[in-house]
Amino acid sequence: MAHNSVSRFERLKKVAESLIHPYSLARSKKHIEFVDKAWPNSQKRKDSSYLSWKFRSKTPEQIENLLLVHDGQNVVGQLGLIPAKVKYSNITYDAQWGCNFKVLKEWEDCGYGSLLDIQSLDKKPITLGASPTKQSEALKIKLGFTELEGPRIMAFPIDFKHFIRLKLPTLSKLAVHLLQVSIRSFYYLRYFKNYQSPPEKDIKKGTYKDIIDLIEKSRQNLAEAHVLHDKEYLHWRCAAVKPYREETLSLYTHAGSFILYYLTSKNCYLYEYHFLNEYERKILLRQLLNIASTYPSQALYTYANSLAEEKDLKEFGFFGFRTRLKVYAHTKDKNVDLGRKFHMNVYDSDGTI
Repeated sequence: MAHNSVSRFERLKKVAESLIHPYSLARSKKHIEFVDKAWPNSQKRKDSSYLSWKFRSKTPEQIENLLLVHDGQNVVGQLGLIPAKVKYSNITYDAQWGCNFKVLKEWEDCGYGSLLDIQSLDKKPITLGASPTKQSEALKIKLGFTELEGPRIMAFPIDFKHFIRLKLPTLSKLAVHLLQVSIRSFYYLRYFKNYQSPPEKDIKKGTYKDIIDLIEKSRQNLAEAHVLHDKEYLHWRCAAVKPYREETLSLYTHAGSFILYYLTSKNCYLYEYHFLNEYERKILLRQLLNIASTYPSQALYTYANSLAEEKDLKEFGFFGFRTRLKVYAHTKDKNVDLGRKFHMNVYDSDGTI
């Protein structure tokens, strides 16, 4: 049975090699037609320069980490792979995050999703995926992926209507308004101090460049497997990519506490944070709340990788999502052990890009 299973896998690999090819400018027209069907109105997914940046290609002419599956002359599916380095037990491994997976609906039952996954596994020693769909999760288990415990999503509501509509989409406008007034009043009373402006003299404002050393220092003692946030990674992930992305911003203190954040009209994302004490946690989060409310964003959004982080964020007014993120890891070398948990930050995979 095992022999038959291996033989079938090898056969599928050969099929994948014949149908799946990396993105190239020669295939860009067919890829644009695919994107128009898969993600209507998404300009950046069609922009070769942007795709080259996102998948860390040296040139937009050939993007090896954007795999396209063809049915005849047409592109009917894709899988993106973002290169990264993963560190665990003082060992650093080459890795990749699977993302932007899509197979057009009329071809979903043709096995193309499986072929994309199979084709991707040989590109790096470690392949990662976060919170896959049920269908993708079942496939990953069959392919030998291991489930690791990820972080808990945490959010602080700014636009309460947004969260009410998410939870109770059938409510009338009047009911939403009344409920919003009630919840907002509770938040203002319960977390009154957090809506006050912190002392400006204790906080510095900057970009990601101002806190690169603080980020690297704060991650030196991480026990769980995690993405290496070195200078190369941060300059790639946090720089401006015009016209699609602004430079990532920071708040930090003289002592070394910081928040790395990115503003959008939906969420203000806390990409990463490190607080040396309770006072600095409160003043930095207050400042960020003021900035996000003025922008305006609908919520503060981040991940908590420990019970202590969850507790600290909840004390400020964040609430935690019911379930933790799942991180799936596939290793070509069966001797590689990544432990049971994965320390994941909002900007480790393709979040916000």
